[in-house]
Amino acid sequence: MARKRVRKRKNKNGILLVSGVVIVLCCFMLIGSIQLKQKLDQYAATEAELNTQIEEQEAYAQSLVKESEYIGSPEYIEAMAREKLGLLKDNEIIFKRKSK
Repeated sequence: MARKRVRKRKNKNGILLVSGVVIVLCCFMLIGSIQLKQKLDQYAATEAELNTQIEEQEAYAQSLVKESEYIGSPEYIEAMAREKLGLLKDNEIIFKRKSK
């Protein structure tokens, strides 16, 4: 009978030990999953911010393409010739104000 009591105590101690290890492992897994969730949220916020920056840069790139097309156009060349060089077409007349 004494052996049965010792075996029962060893079984109970073994079960308690295994249960304790399982509980500790579950706690570590819970803490790890919480940390991973926080990192996932940070990465999602960073991704959203980078997506908005991408959209802004694409819009800026499109405006640069339009501007470069305009700069190469005859209208732009004519406007710059008028503005910077003061050139006129053959049938144009310049009116100037008299200085007081």
